[in-house]
Amino acid sequence: QAEDGIRDRSPSRGLGDVYKRQVESLLKTNFKNKLFKTKISRNVRLAEAPDDGKPAIMYDVNCSGAKDYMDLALEIINEKK
Repeated sequence: QAEDGIRDRSPSRGLGDVYKRQVESLLKTNFKNKLFKTKISRNVRLAEAPDDGKPAIMYDVNCSGAKDYMDLALEIINEKK
């Protein structure tokens, strides 16, 4: 996890990473406490899932992105308690 809180398990992709950090900064500034803490990792398995007609967690439950979506679901459930 980077110092700025952006979790990305892939190597830097140049301007895409800069843009991602700018967007996250704007979201944090404008929405403050309305954002979830869970961050969804980018990975190839998430991108492949729709091509196979499956949700990420059914396509590859062990990929980091699928695990992140499960963490997000738990965060949402726990927030409602």
